[in-house]
This record gives sequence, C-alpha cells and structure tokens, in this order.
Amino acid sequence: MKTLDRYILRTYVVSLGGAIVVFSISAVVLDFFGRLGRFAQNDVITQGTTAEGMSRLEIFVVFYLSYLPFMLKLLIPFIALGSAAFVVAAHLKANEVVAAKAAGISARRLWLPVLMGGLSLSAGLLLFQEYVVPSLNREHHNVRRLFEGTKADVVRRLPHFRDGHGSVMVAGAYSFSERTLYNAVVFWPWEEDGFEAWIAPELRASGNSWVAPRGVRVSPQAPGGRPAGAERPIRDLPPGTEVPFSVGTFEIEALISKRGTAELSLGQLNHLRHKFPDRRSLQVAYHKEISHPFSAFALTLVGAGFFLAVRGSFYAKAVVVLLLGGVYFFFEIFCTSLGARGDLPPVLAAYLPLSVFLSLGAARWWTLPT
Repeated sequence: MKTLDRYILRTYVVSLGGAIVVFSISAVVLDFFGRLGRFAQNDVITQGTTAEGMSRLEIFVVFYLSYLPFMLKLLIPFIALGSAAFVVAAHLKANEVVAAKAAGISARRLWLPVLMGGLSLSAGLLLFQEYVVPSLNREHHNVRRLFEGTKADVVRRLPHFRDGHGSVMVAGAYSFSERTLYNAVVFWPWEEDGFEAWIAPELRASGNSWVAPRGVRVSPQAPGGRPAGAERPIRDLPPGTEVPFSVGTFEIEALISKRGTAELSLGQLNHLRHKFPDRRSLQVAYHKEISHPFSAFALTLVGAGFFLAVRGSFYAKAVVVLLLGGVYFFFEIFCTSLGARGDLPPVLAAYLPLSVFLSLGAARWWTLPT
C-alpha cells in the first residue's frame, strides 16, 4: 500500500470512528427522550434500586449498551455514506485532489482506499449482525423489562404457533425473562382427523423442548369429532412432562417481538423461513439480512461519487448526498412492505434497493472526470 493510500484510508477510518460516536450519542439521546415518560413512571425503579440490585443509572447504561448494537446495525450504512462524503470533502477543501491529479493520479485511483474501506465495513457489518447482535438479545430483553416496567416482559396477545409437523399451539401469554408460556394448549394430531389437546397452565423452555412444571391434562378427540372414550381416555400427566411441540423459544420470540426478526442471526432466519414457508415477511427478512450489510458499500460508492460529481458549494453537495441516503432508506422500507404483502417477490424486495444504488454508484464512479 502506497503512502497516499494509507493517508486517505487513515482519514476515512478516523471520520468513520467519529461518525459512529456522534450517531450513537444522537440515537441514544433521541431514543431516551422518547422513552423518558415510561422510565420516570416505572414503579419497579422509582425507589432508586431494583430487586436485582441495580440503580436507575446502571439500568440506563446496561439497557443502552445492549440496545446500541441493534441501532448501529441499522445506522452503519448511513454512517458509511456520511464518512465517505466527509473524506472527499476534507481532501477537496485542502486542495490535495488537485495535487494528486497533477501527479498523474486519476480520481478513481485516488479514492480507491475509500471504496476498500466501505467494502471492509460491509464485511464487518455482516459478521457483527450474525454474531454480536443475536448474542445480546436475551440480555437486552431482561434489562428492557427493568427499564420499562414488568409489563414489557409479558406479551399477552399471541398468534397461533405451528411446528410444521401438524401440531398447533395456543397460549395466553409468554414471559421473555422466564421463557415460559402460560395457559397453553397444544393440539397434537393422531390418526386421521383426530387430535389430542395437551392442556398446561405453564410450559417452560428446556433446551429445545417444552416442559410442563405443573403437569398436563391430555384430552383426546377421536377422528370425525367423536369422543375418544375408552380408546384414549382423558389422563393427567405428572409435573415435568415434556410436551411434543417443536417450536423453540427464539422462534416464538421472533414472531411476537416488537423488533420482529431484527435480533436473529442468518442461520436462525433460514431455519424459520423453511419452517414457516407461508410467512412472506420471514422470506424477505432472510434476504434482507444478506443484502443489508452490502448497503454500506453501495452508499459509500454513492457518497464519494456524487460528492465529486455534483457542482456547487460544499453545502449543496452535502444536501444532495444526504437526500440520496434518505431516498435509499425510504425505498428500502417501501420494497420491504411490498414484499411482506406479496406484491413483490421476497428476493426482489430485499435486493432491489441495493441493486439500484450499486448500479447508480458504479455508473457515477466510472464517469468521473480523471
């Protein structure tokens, strides 16, 4: 790597680090003021400490340390856009671009380290969202319960869950912290048109299965809607009985969480989309998990290329670049919505914004005056 490449790359890394700090602080401040009312009125922590021995300040710090990765996962592509534009602007202002061109270095070659930095950022974001974000999911849910109050821990409006093998579960509530379903009924098929209803006051996650700590009542229904009678009588199973239902906690939490699938890894999403092939939102989410990291490279390409190409003052260039970032953001939301509704194929909904902006950035880059 040449000295000039190292110089430009160092400028890019410094601007990227500064942008991450600034965007992180801004996101935390805005999010906190949005939650301030619930935080101040939270009965769990109004006395200054919680049952877990955490002060309000500790809850605030732990909550945002566990929540910040989820925000950064969404913000990194736009941070990359701003960093690329800032690096180009800094070197243009210092008249270093003119000196480089006088030395026979083309504009595309000069900004190649910025593009390599954007590509490396995309690879890093792919690893970050695959390993770091999912590992913080459980910790974030636990501290969120303290931050917003105990009601945030229990979800009471649940959909019906299907395990892909014919079984259906209906439950009254789910607790994130205890990983427990309450007032659950599992309808387990047997023979043709017959089923057994496994009724449990509680179902607690145990590895990849569910255990009834207070026992289960099994109520059979014979084929054709007839009572099972002596063929399969109603029976009570003891506490600790394992219930035959193959939907894990991460699957249930993904289907009922406020953040949806944002906290899941690519492997978990792949598992879900094959298990629930009729849920188009899972198909879109899986492909977006692949396309999203590369949007950092696409926006780096757009940011650097258009900042060089647009005529006018520094502020005019900055406005154009920021508008392009906003267009990408809303275009991505629009395509995701169409994909989840079935108006666009899931693959097209996930990759169309990336493809359009990659093409736009590449076209602008290769037409730069040298």
